[in-house]
Formats: sequence, structure tokens, C-alpha cells
Amino acid sequence: MKTDVEELSPTRVRLSVEVPFDELKPSLDKAYREVGRQVRIPGFRPGRVPPPVIDRRVGRDVVLTQAVNDAIPDLYAKAVAEGDIIALGQPEVEITNLDDGKELTFTVEVDIRPKFDLPDLSSLSVTVDNTLVTPDEVAERLAMLQDRFASLKGVQRPVEDVVWGLLPGSTEPKTLLTGGKGGNPFHATLACKGGQMAPLEGTYAILDPELREGVIVAHLATRERAQKPRLMEDVLASIPEAVAIVHGGHVVYTNPAFTQMFGFAAEEVSGGNLRDFIVPETRQHENATLQKMLTEQGRICVETVRLTKSGELVDVAMQIAPLMVNGAVSGHVYRPLDT
Repeated sequence: MKTDVEELSPTRVRLSVEVPFDELKPSLDKAYREVGRQVRIPGFRPGRVPPPVIDRRVGRDVVLTQAVNDAIPDLYAKAVAEGDIIALGQPEVEITNLDDGKELTFTVEVDIRPKFDLPDLSSLSVTVDNTLVTPDEVAERLAMLQDRFASLKGVQRPVEDVVWGLLPGSTEPKTLLTGGKGGNPFHATLACKGGQMAPLEGTYAILDPELREGVIVAHLATRERAQKPRLMEDVLASIPEAVAIVHGGHVVYTNPAFTQMFGFAAEEVSGGNLRDFIVPETRQHENATLQKMLTEQGRICVETVRLTKSGELVDVAMQIAPLMVNGAVSGHVYRPLDT
């Protein structure tokens, strides 16, 4: 094989390649075998058709074209190596001549890495300014790391013991929470180490008023919270179907499509039971059946009816899949699809 390199610009060349027909023989034999397996000719088994018969019934040009297409990638790689260039990007290949039994010629235009000489780096100097880090920047970074690596742990305590006045040093009155099963905002002031008082804010949802059980999502309000990575929230928010993530039977996330479909804002259903909001009375019996199907099948898709905030019944196709955390089932993702 012969390769000539023509420089079109400092970053682009044209390779002119001449290939003796003998070098195409392996690709030509392969093409005959593949065509022989594909055609059906009376008297011959697939893959056992002699080349002369294929030439008469299919055509020599078909076999040559397939052989050339199969050989070009390897021939191009050899031409690049012979031309001592470093190719970049997709090459543009043009077959200029295919003389059956004699020679194949083709050209390739491709971008290359330009050649250049590095200067003497020992004479270069770089001055780096001193970095000044303020205490506020350190605190912001620490807060971001705390939020990133924080974990949620369940506790066996009544909700009032956490929020309202029953912690030592709290300045809030000892009153019962009166909110419902949806997300309810609250503010409290709790004692911290060193005797300082810190404001707390967030939302809560009552699960059982008599047992004083509830779900709380809260954070300190003493400083502006560092932005947490929102990649997963952004992905879920971009999904056109309604998504609700449930943990321990309680809603921990809903995307905007859920609000659009059912009318409930994320704050309204946060911490509550999904059945209390969108499952009609006539469908309350479904839960046990769905849990059994989920255990047996791993994930399920069923057609059912759900309820909007305005009381309207909506036909949906609902997909339920387990949300796995460290190999254990942490919850389920519900994706009602409007049919």
C-alpha cells in the first residue's frame, strides 16, 4: 500500500492511498461468505454458494462494494500510521478508482493535530496571588458539607418533644400542634450549646394526634443555607409525568407535574400519606393488592382512578417501583401517567 500526504492547512491534510488488489482478498472472501449466507439460490445451501454463482445471480459489483466498505477502516488506519500524523475528528473518504483485479485508490481528508515547537519553559515564571479565606466562607463551606453528608434517622419521640416547648431551654409555649396531615409551617426557638438560642423553621404533618406522632422537615434559620446539589430534583422536575416519592408510608417529594395533575402543592402533601390526598374511598382497598404485586413482581403498572384536590376523578396509568437505598427498600416512586 502506498500513501501520499498533502497538507491543505496546518490542521488538515488529504491522504491519497493506493492499495494493490491482493490486499483486498481477505475482505473479498469475507464479502462472498456474507452474501452467500444472505441469498437463497436453488441447489445450494446458505453459505455454500460458489463465488462465480454469486457473481452471476447477485453481481460482482455488490460483492466488491461490500468488500471495500469492510476494508476501508483498516486501510485508513494504516494510511494514518504511514503518514505519521495524528488524526482528529471524522475523516471524509472518497473512492477515486476501483479497478477489479488490479488496484483500489481512495482519498481521505481529515483534521490533524498541528505540529509546533515548545519554547524553553525554564525561562517562564508564574506569580500566584495569596488566597484569603474569610471565616464566613469557611462556615458556608462547612454548612454545605454538613448538608451533603447528612443522613435522616427516625426517632421514637412525640413530635411536640422535638418542636414545641418540651426541649430544655426552649422559649416556645407548651402547646399542641394543631395542623393536619398536610405540610404545615412552624417556627420555634431551641437552646444550643453555649447557652445560645437558635431559631428553627420548617414544616410538619400530624400522623396520629392521640399518640402525638408526626413527621418534621426542619432546618436552622440562623443563617442562609448553602445551596445543595439539585441534579436529581432538577431531573425529576423535568419529567412530564407526575412523580411522588414515598418513604415509610409518608410523602417526601412531589414534582411540579404532580401539582399540575392533582392540584396539591408539595407543601400540602409533604409528610402525609398519599392515600389521604389522591386515593378515592372506593379505591382504598387497592393498597394491599398493590403491595403484594410489588413484592412478587418488583415493579408494577396498573390502570386505576385517582382524586384531584377539587374532587374530580382522573383515570391514570400508575407505575410503582421500589426506591433502593444500600440494598434495602427505602420507599417507592409513584408515577401516575395521564391517559
